Order: sequence, then C-alpha cells, then structure tokens
Amino acid sequence: MVAKGLNEEIKKKNSEKRFRIILENANDLITIINERSEYEYLNETAHLKILGYNREELMSKPALEFVHPDDREKAVIELKKAFEIGETSVELRLKSKSGSYVWVDAKSKSFIDQDGKRKLLGIARDITDNKKIENALKESEEKYKNLFKSIPDGIVTTTMDGKFLSANQAYLNMLGYSLDELKNMNFQLITPEKWREVESEAIKSFMPEGYGTFEKEYIRKDGSIFPISLTAWLIKDELGNPIKMAAFVEDITERKKAEQKLRDSEVKYRNIIENTMEGYFEVDLKGNFTYFNEALCEMSGYTREESQGTSFSK
Repeated sequence: MVAKGLNEEIKKKNSEKRFRIILENANDLITIINERSEYEYLNETAHLKILGYNREELMSKPALEFVHPDDREKAVIELKKAFEIGETSVELRLKSKSGSYVWVDAKSKSFIDQDGKRKLLGIARDITDNKKIENALKESEEKYKNLFKSIPDGIVTTTMDGKFLSANQAYLNMLGYSLDELKNMNFQLITPEKWREVESEAIKSFMPEGYGTFEKEYIRKDGSIFPISLTAWLIKDELGNPIKMAAFVEDITERKKAEQKLRDSEVKYRNIIENTMEGYFEVDLKGNFTYFNEALCEMSGYTREESQGTSFSK
C-alpha cells in the first residue's frame, strides 16, 4: 500500500511538472490572479518576450497597473464580471517595459482553488499586429469614404441584376433621389426605355474585359431626362466571379449642348458658303481639295466629285 501511494505521488508530481513545462513554454500570457487583482502565477518566458518584465517585476504590482489608463475602467468591469459569472473576454492594452503598449485579446475564467478561494485564470494573446492591420484598413476606408463623398462625378455600385447598393452624394444630386430611395430601385427604372436595350448590349460587350464606357440617358426623380457618360467595371470575388458592378457617371448635358451648338454653327456656316457668289474651297495639309462650293464648281467647270481629292498644285 505504501509503495502504491508513493507511485501515485510520483505520477502526480511528474504530471504537474509536465503541465508546468507546457505553461512556461506557451506563447500566450498565462496568469492566475486573486480578487485583489494580484498575480499569484504567471508564465515568465512569454511575459519576458511580449512585455519585457520578469516574474519579480510583475508580481510586485497589481495586474491593473500594467493596463493602459484608457482601458483600465473596462478591465475592472470585465474582471468583476469574470468573478461573478465565471468567464469573460476583452481586448485591451498592456504597458511593456519599454513604455510602449501591446494589444492583447484577454480571456478569463474563474475557479475555486484547493483552499476554497476564488481565483481567475487568464490567457492573453498578443494581437498588436492584427490591430495595426485593422487600423491601417480603417484609415484606408476613411480615405476611400472621403474620396467617395467629395469626387465631383457620380459613383455608384449595383448588384449584377442592377439593384442599387451604394452611391455618393454627387450621384444622388444628379438624380434627385435619396440613397434609401435608390436602394429600392434598379438602374432600369432610371433609364429611358429607348436606352435599355443599348445598355444591356453595352454591359454584355464589356463582360469579357471587365470594364467599358458608353453614353445613355437618365431619368431624374422629377421626370426630366439628361445625357450621361458611364464608365462601368465588374467587381469580382476571390475566384474571379463577378459579384457587383461599379461605375463613374458624368452628367454630359453641357457637353451635348456645346456639340449641338457647334453642329448648328457648321450648318449655318455651310449654308452661307453654298449661297455666296464667290468661289470657296478647302484643302488638307497635303494640298488635296476636300471641299468646293457651288460657285467655284461653276467657275472651274469641274463637278464636286471630279475635284474631290485632287491636288491644289495641279
């Protein structure tokens, strides 16, 4: 019986030794603290690596003293919660020996020790790099949002079947709709019927390349119609499958007015030239005739067809 008891004791000590080796070599911060927030155990190797403190430096102060001042109130609340309900999880910053702060994801679970006292087992993982990436993404998103809001042209995203997902303020101003109104619509509803087939064919044509530009018209909320130039592209998932469409949209009303004004001016100019009694001609940079008015044809005896493309020098 004595030998059996001795063997059990040896097995127990060996088991405890293996368990302690595992704890001491873990990459995460592992601690046991009491209800006064004092350390009763910590794995020194991980704490030295992540925070730079040895066991004595940490055990000499309450655990909360190493928590960032802005996170301390949150830490107190979560510790209290862990002791009351059994477990909790929180992200906070711990001060390292160098003075910088390390972000950790801390999970705690309460237990009763062999003396009947409630303690808290804590496991904290270093997530500083994740936080840096997260902050960089937030900054990038903020820059994108500011660009999205401030760019003068309309920007819009839709599902593959044309339902609106997002739009910047310039696009909303262009049409007179709110974003909530647009989200209950698709782009066919703001497209005059005569343009729907044209648009459908344009979208099909740029599917292989993933982008394309075409012109069409839009219908404003007040019913007025105006011309736009639309540059659209596909947004694809990680497998390369199209999942959304996005587009830059420019109101080209003024450009179309200018083009029409130029055409009207050219017609007026041609009418004046055709009806003048004096001969008039135009040549290209190589000296070839490109235009004769009727008066010059009568003077020269050549028809327009005979003169077109012949050299001025001949």
